[in-house]
Amino acid sequence: MNIPNWKVTKEVLKKYNHEEYIYYQSNIPTKINPKDIFALSRKYSDIHNDRNMNVLKKNVAQDGWNNRFFKTVRLYKLPNGKLMVEEGNHRAIFATMSNMEEIAANLIFIIPKSNISYGTVKRIDNLEQKEDRYDSLYWKLRERKGNQKEKLAFRNKIGNKCEKIKQKKYKIIQSVVIEQGLIKNKKRK
Repeated sequence: MNIPNWKVTKEVLKKYNHEEYIYYQSNIPTKINPKDIFALSRKYSDIHNDRNMNVLKKNVAQDGWNNRFFKTVRLYKLPNGKLMVEEGNHRAIFATMSNMEEIAANLIFIIPKSNISYGTVKRIDNLEQKEDRYDSLYWKLRERKGNQKEKLAFRNKIGNKCEKIKQKKYKIIQSVVIEQGLIKNKKRK
C-alpha cells in the first residue's frame, strides 16, 4: 500500500493569511476526490492505526461508506483545487487509502482577495473590523464589574449587532463564491 506523504494542515495554512485570502465555509455536501487531499490536521502516525480508525474500518466493513456524515469531513479547498483536512482525518485517510474515487465533504474555500473586486474586498474588510471591535467590547464587558442585569442587556445588544455583521459578511462572501463558480446558487422554492 502506497502511503501519501501527508503535510500538516496548520503549517500549510500559514501561507494563506487573512490579509490576502478570504475563507468561506459552504455547509453543503460537496463531492470530492480523496486523492486531492494532501494534508491532515494531525500527524498520520498518530491516527492511521488508532482505536477510532479501527472502529471506522469495522463500521465500513459492516455497513459500507456513508456520505450522510459529510459534516464530519471538513476540508480546506485551496485556490489550486487541492484539499487539506480541518476535521475528519480518519475518514480522509480511510477514503484515500481505500482508493475511493468520490466522497462528500464540507468545504472551506480559501479565495485570494486578488480574485475579488476592490470594492467587495473593502466592504468585507470593513465588516471584519466592525466585528472585531464589537467582539472586543463584548469580552471587555464580560470581565467588567457592575450591575449584572445591565451588563447582560448591553452584552446581548452587542452580541446581536455582531451577529448581524457576521451574517452580512457571510452573504457578501457567499455571492463571491457563487460568482466564481465554486458553489451553485441553490434558490429556495
